[in-house]
Amino acid sequence: MNNTLIHHGILGMKWGVRRSRATLDRISERERKLSDSRKEIRNTKGAASNAYIRKSKDVFLARGKLALQKAKIENDVTNKVLAKQDIKDAKRYKKHSTAGLVFEERRRVFGSTLTNKELEAINIKEYQRMERQERTKKIITIMSPIAVTALSATAISEGRYYAANGKFGIPSFGFGDRGFEVRVK
Repeated sequence: MNNTLIHHGILGMKWGVRRSRATLDRISERERKLSDSRKEIRNTKGAASNAYIRKSKDVFLARGKLALQKAKIENDVTNKVLAKQDIKDAKRYKKHSTAGLVFEERRRVFGSTLTNKELEAINIKEYQRMERQERTKKIITIMSPIAVTALSATAISEGRYYAANGKFGIPSFGFGDRGFEVRVK
């Protein structure tokens, strides 16, 4: 009886997962197509358009995935860690905004051929979108308790009116002799 354990695989390889050139080619083809469509959008709509911004974030994510696949094929641990960080950054930029980035980082995301004026236009547009999102969050946070209170008061008055008259009425809100009241017409 032989008491040796033999493993025929690559260090770090997951069972049933193949890292082949075909995977790398597929990812690089996707990245190339995204880059081409981004160039077309820049030529037609401009670099500060929402479509260009979205496509740039997709290209940045695809480039990170391509770098990760290359690092896995070459079994390069350093590049693998850097590629994973790029993917993490790309997902964060895609979900949130890139408005706080300095010019060098924006060039990495949106392309190195953009002028400073185009990068500034992208920054302003992204910053305005980010401000709108923050404003909407504030409004929802402030107004939701008020809306719940008003709706529950309406539901109570509607129930009372239904119990008294056997049909639903249309309540209206206002200030009367006794302060704030709900009136049913």
